[in-house]
Amino acid sequence: MKCPHCEAENRESARFCRACGRPLVAAEDVASAPEAAISEEFTTEGPIEPVDSGVSATEDTGPPPTTPEQEAQIEEMPADTTLPEAGPPTEQMEPLTEESPPETPQPAPALTVEERIDRAAPARGAEEAGPEPEAAPPAQVTAPPVEDLLSVLEPGTKVAGRFEIMELLEHGAEANRYSARVLTICPQCGFEDNQPGDEFCRDCGVDLSQAGPHGLRELREAHSPEAIGADPSEGIPHEGRFYLLLPATEMVALPPAEPASPQGMRLSVGYGSDVGMVRDLDEDSLCVFTLTGMYESVAEPSVGLFIVADGMGGHEGGEVASKLAVEIVADQLIRNVLLRRFTEEEQPLGEAVRAHLTQAISQANERVYRLARERANDMGCTLTLALVLDGQAYIANVGDSRTYVYGRGGLRQVTTDHSVVASLIAAGMAEPEELYTHPDRHVVYRAIGGKSAVEADIREEGLVPGDTLLLCCDGLWEAIREEGIEDVLLTHFDPQAACDEMIRRANQAGGEDNISVILVKVGKIAKS
Repeated sequence: MKCPHCEAENRESARFCRACGRPLVAAEDVASAPEAAISEEFTTEGPIEPVDSGVSATEDTGPPPTTPEQEAQIEEMPADTTLPEAGPPTEQMEPLTEESPPETPQPAPALTVEERIDRAAPARGAEEAGPEPEAAPPAQVTAPPVEDLLSVLEPGTKVAGRFEIMELLEHGAEANRYSARVLTICPQCGFEDNQPGDEFCRDCGVDLSQAGPHGLRELREAHSPEAIGADPSEGIPHEGRFYLLLPATEMVALPPAEPASPQGMRLSVGYGSDVGMVRDLDEDSLCVFTLTGMYESVAEPSVGLFIVADGMGGHEGGEVASKLAVEIVADQLIRNVLLRRFTEEEQPLGEAVRAHLTQAISQANERVYRLARERANDMGCTLTLALVLDGQAYIANVGDSRTYVYGRGGLRQVTTDHSVVASLIAAGMAEPEELYTHPDRHVVYRAIGGKSAVEADIREEGLVPGDTLLLCCDGLWEAIREEGIEDVLLTHFDPQAACDEMIRRANQAGGEDNISVILVKVGKIAKS
């Protein structure tokens, strides 16, 4: 099927163009289109481009016109010179133009040995010619040196037309390990029939340049796949080397861990919330609060509070509950924990911080529960938060809003979903995939405002420069799943750009719920 916008050729059942990503005309629409609009045919050499020569394609135009230079050369020839008849172009003829249609090429005459040697010799001046080089000895088939076998592929190198090398992860004695971008598999819908060179997925139209990396292991030629327990049929041969696709757990490079360094730690934040493609009201609420002091050019450790609350209960219910919960929790923690880091000598740590978290969430639950009874509705919200102090994150959650840590080991969920389906999966009564398909997947057994008292899960996570905290509602993680989240984090280093891209992908996947996300990247302030 030909794209009506860019005229690129696509398979008959494609819905989006592989070259421009725009929707393709349906087959029945093409059949009903005017004959003139679809009359162009393709040959084995590609589409026939129209030539603006003023004559029809079948008209005999005769020999091409001569140029003034050619006429001058003819006049200088001896009178008895016989000009050759018009025939196929030779190496001495002018290149073809639109006015001289190409003739069928004829095989070139065979070259003598002396002519082949002359053509192969590099051009050089007479003063540099020197003696004739000795004939090279016959090539001997020997094993290539180890250095060649283990040479590192540069970023951007294409492997078998399917992968593009992004980064060297490990340079070993028996194999190299890389992260590589898949050029043919759609990162959004998983469609595998795209072809190298396609810019957009043929099935869903997503930009293929956003594809996240896979792992590739490059084996030495003498190191057989069977030696490491690999199936040779699953490998990728390319230019005398053999590549194996790695599982996701082996994709991330693991450099030596950098010690925690709260002194001068910087928190870079991105955040966003979107109503989605189906709902008419965004019931989510967010809180982003960071505080840093700097004295005598020395930065104090940054502190921060980050909250995502996903409202439940519909109009005048969910949005009220999430806003009230965020206001109460933020007020309690900012006054009782964060500000004391800069105003008092005695600062809460460890169990004292946990106690403040428990108290703040309990107060929020009590207020939302009481308001729901006064209004006689079922308002409530799920909630997840991260309180960052001295390189330590205190993480709490109620419901199925999640907090992840993304670092050297990849993406890791650090909260537990308080949902019916998650409990069934943990008990072995449901498959993990049912988390996204089960009819009761949105039913939670813990929520802010659901009962007169609520228990929040609280845990601590140590942070080092390079780590990223991600807080989100189920409208994000259910839409693009953890694979999509990790794809974005691997390719978007600015936290705000990453948030925007995740929201865009969630909407592209259907946007069936509100979408909220906060990204917190941990870095160090450079010393002056």
